[in-house]
Amino acid sequence: MDIIKILNEFSQNEQEDQKMFRKWLVEYCTNPKHAVATLFRLLKSYEMILSVYLEKHDLAPADRQYIGNALEIIRIELEIIRFRIHNINLTKEVFAKPHKRTSQLKWTGNMVDFVELLYALHAVGYINGGQATLAELFREMGESFDIDVKDYSSYFRNIKNRAERTKFLDELRRVLTEKMDKMDEK
Repeated sequence: MDIIKILNEFSQNEQEDQKMFRKWLVEYCTNPKHAVATLFRLLKSYEMILSVYLEKHDLAPADRQYIGNALEIIRIELEIIRFRIHNINLTKEVFAKPHKRTSQLKWTGNMVDFVELLYALHAVGYINGGQATLAELFREMGESFDIDVKDYSSYFRNIKNRAERTKFLDELRRVLTEKMDKMDEK
């Protein structure tokens, strides 16, 4: 059974599915950056195309068996891709649309203070139940506040070596306490 023959036998209503299949096939072959997501879409559309073909055509038992086997292989491959994506936490990166910065917030403090703050948030474990990595924190918070800290561990070594280790956190506590005191006076 020739798969190209099946693709070419589509009715007018099914032409859009065939076009999407071909588009994703070309994208899969030419854009390795999104290969996993594209392969997933490709297999999913191929599964749909073969299912529709199987339903709409009176086929010989051997051809029906061939398409049934192809569908089973596609479904297994889809499960393998889902498993891999889930287990290596690629769901967000692979299936997300290209990220455009939407936050208007910008960190205007110095880099050392930003690093001290994020290390403190990581140490207390209040982000993702303590499961967030430092790399995730710096990537996500850096994007949110439009700051790119490339070597946060070297900044942290400097923080650990200074006389006043939690200088910024102490300042935060002092400033917030003063603000609350002033509010109480009113």
